[in-house]
Amino acid sequence: MEKDIFGKIVDAVYIDRPQEGIKTDFGKALLIGGSKAYPGAMALAASFASLSGCGYVGLAIPDTIYDATFSRIPSTVINECIANDEESFQTSWQLVERLSGYSAILFGNGIKNSAGNRKFLQDLLCAYQGILVIDATGLRMLADDNSRMLRERNNKIQIVLTPHLGEAQALFGIGDLGTDPANYENDAVEYARQYDVRILLKSHRSILVSKESIHLADQVPTAALGKAGSGDALAGYMTGLLSYAAPALGIDRTILFADSMIHQAARKASESLSSGLASILSVPQAITAIIHERMKKRGL
Repeated sequence: MEKDIFGKIVDAVYIDRPQEGIKTDFGKALLIGGSKAYPGAMALAASFASLSGCGYVGLAIPDTIYDATFSRIPSTVINECIANDEESFQTSWQLVERLSGYSAILFGNGIKNSAGNRKFLQDLLCAYQGILVIDATGLRMLADDNSRMLRERNNKIQIVLTPHLGEAQALFGIGDLGTDPANYENDAVEYARQYDVRILLKSHRSILVSKESIHLADQVPTAALGKAGSGDALAGYMTGLLSYAAPALGIDRTILFADSMIHQAARKASESLSSGLASILSVPQAITAIIHERMKKRGL
């Protein structure tokens, strides 16, 4: 993303907020996922959703990991209780109505790949009418289902898929094409057009594909992000931003900004720690530094 555009978006989402604004003016994001096998996934997603500047972050996780997760996240994150059994979430029309109050939802990080959770995703796709980001195990569910759920979804939902390249192979039904996301671009375009979704191909650099266009996201390779947890953090950060910035910036530009911020912050962390030591855990402090530099540039 060009420096001048990046800086203007930093101004818009972090600095030039209306002084009279309240939390509901800055979006409501809900994150659904987690399991005993991957308790850290939702902790990362929730922490980065809060870092996005979102006004209200809700977190729905299985009861089995409540203590482990909520002890590691900002106290401002709200527990959104969704009934679950054996780490599978359960739907009801009353629940769907409640979820409609969220402008963006993230589904799939660390979640158990069960029949109950696949049914939950199917219900979400049929009933929810906001922006739905599907990541991690949620993508595997779509692949296992041959994307039938996408064909049967309602026509008012906006869907963002965020696969790393291994997940893209499963989703598109193709073989290993290497580590360059450009190699997956044609298959991503075909999939995006067929199912009317946006796809962020995540790797050391990123490409955003929709049925109308292809955007080169952050194109500077970022080795520090080649570690576990980076995708969970990006998905949470992106969902938080989409919950309030998308109406003004557009969905594509919001996604590109989220990806660029995470990559730029990881590179900044690498400057002092090396790309071997820097990781997604180093990124929050680097994001703060990027915003501080922008404020200094503006004389604030």
